[in-house]
Amino acid sequence: MTADGDRIEIRDMTPSDVPTIVGIAERGAAMTAESSPSDSEEQRSSRVRGLVDDATAVSLVATRDEGVCGYLLATVVSAPPEPAGPSAATGPVAYVTEFTVAAPEEWWTAGAALLGRVQQRLRGKGVDRVLVPVDAPDPAKRALLWRSGLTLEFERYASSLV
Repeated sequence: MTADGDRIEIRDMTPSDVPTIVGIAERGAAMTAESSPSDSEEQRSSRVRGLVDDATAVSLVATRDEGVCGYLLATVVSAPPEPAGPSAATGPVAYVTEFTVAAPEEWWTAGAALLGRVQQRLRGKGVDRVLVPVDAPDPAKRALLWRSGLTLEFERYASSLV
């Protein structure tokens, strides 16, 4: 049982949430070696606003005491955006483009609530599968995904060409 101050609420993201979301994203990016310096605050803000306005996307925020403590953005595509194996779904696939919490200890509360709600919403949209990339070395996020029943399917290696 949690105290009222620990209660996490999940709701749809609104345009007024975008500055807070961008701030959380910037703080999260600053904590990882993989942060993208070319992804400016203005670019991120534009991308998040676009998903908030996209009726096919799912844009959620987690709040505690009316303050945003995490968010999740997912887009739905008709075919998998990644190579798929023989057991892959053939219907619509959701791709989680951003999934971040305000502090590492929020993964087990806000992160779990966001993941549960997005899975519920996506099932309601007829989505067969959800892909959640983990680009940064974030053991708490990886543990949450694993304990939530998601399966690690592949890792990606890349090389910069510029």
